[in-house]
Amino acid sequence: AFGDLDIHADITIIGNGPANTTISANGLDRVFEIHPNAKLTLSDVTVSGGAALSEEPVLQNVFSGLGGGLLNRGELYLENVVVSGNCVTGTGGGIFSEVNAYTEIKKSIVTANGACNLGNASGLGVGAVNAVRVLIEDSVIEKNPEFWSGGAPPGELGGGVFFMGSGDLDITRSLIRDNWSNDGGGVYFGLGELTITSSTISGNQAYRSGGGIFYLRGLVGSNNSTRQRPQLINTTVADNAAYG
Repeated sequence: AFGDLDIHADITIIGNGPANTTISANGLDRVFEIHPNAKLTLSDVTVSGGAALSEEPVLQNVFSGLGGGLLNRGELYLENVVVSGNCVTGTGGGIFSEVNAYTEIKKSIVTANGACNLGNASGLGVGAVNAVRVLIEDSVIEKNPEFWSGGAPPGELGGGVFFMGSGDLDITRSLIRDNWSNDGGGVYFGLGELTITSSTISGNQAYRSGGGIFYLRGLVGSNNSTRQRPQLINTTVADNAAYG
């Protein structure tokens, strides 16, 4: 990376509100990269203009351009943050959490993030692979990408949220709406533990399967006997569509 803000220690940034404080990469690189054993606490700001560009494959349908707005390899805590207008060639247009990372998104909005150069990417809003935990609480994940004029969308897997591998994805009192992808318009989830509580998943669309939620039951050769089934508690999943 040649232009992002690298976090190697315990850093706290407090803005004057998302409407007044913007941290932008102006399309030159992603905005933040939180390195292992580091922690970023971010509040009352907007994170925008990030671009993570790479086409080197990491896993099937997961490429190494990770985290257009924020790439987390350590600990990340967001509160009253808007993550918008970022893009990626791989996974996590707004936010990506890597192996062993821990992420909390509270009272925040992740919107209008997408695939750079209208390419194919996954987790246009929020993405994670083998993260310890991703918590989305009292937040809105919407319109990732912002526009879709028809046909196959630029989101490959998980327009709103993409979560793959071990770890926990917890969504509480949140709204996931109007996101688009090929599979899992709202949420694409595979392996790990998924709990959605007191939330609404609506208005999401998938070109193939899983307009609201796409649940990958297992991978070839995987042992899922100890996995808990996804838990949806007091949650509404409605008015989503899939066209496959």
